[in-house]
Amino acid sequence: MFTEIYVENASAVSSEEQILFVLQCQMGKGEAIAGANICVPFNSEFDMRIPIDEVEVVDRECVKIKVNCTDADELEFLLGLKLSGEILTIE
Repeated sequence: MFTEIYVENASAVSSEEQILFVLQCQMGKGEAIAGANICVPFNSEFDMRIPIDEVEVVDRECVKIKVNCTDADELEFLLGLKLSGEILTIE
């Protein structure tokens, strides 16, 4: 089942232990769970899948989806996608 999310904000959270890419989202039907993938379409024939590492429930309709990044370059790439305001699907 596909889940639609509306991305309100994309941000970064860094500590000594980890670098996180965080999407604050409004949920459509379905749910976001760790282990699922966010689908980011680039065109009708090509998309990218971003694995979800953690989901934090903010309230009934809002969640923070967290993705562990291996380094600052990966984080910079994900932030460069400018996903704020986008409607994406989770598979």
